[in-house]
Amino acid sequence: MIIFIIYKTVLVLLVFLISLGIAAYSTYAERKVAAFMQDRVGPDRAGPFGILQPIADGVKMFMKEEIIPS
Repeated sequence: MIIFIIYKTVLVLLVFLISLGIAAYSTYAERKVAAFMQDRVGPDRAGPFGILQPIADGVKMFMKEEIIPS
C-alpha cells in the first residue's frame, strides 16, 4: 500500500514538473518569436542564447517583495 502511494506521488510530481517545464519554455519560445517579429534580440542574457531565462524569471518572481497594505 505504501509503495502504491509513493508511486502515485512520484507520478503526480513528475507530471507537474514536466507541465511546468513545458509552460516555462513555451513562454520562452513565445518571447523569442515576438522579438523576431519586432526585429529585436529578445531574451539573451541568462545562459547561452537565453535558454536559462525561464529559470531567471522564476527566481525573480519568487524573490519579489510582497507589499501588503496596512
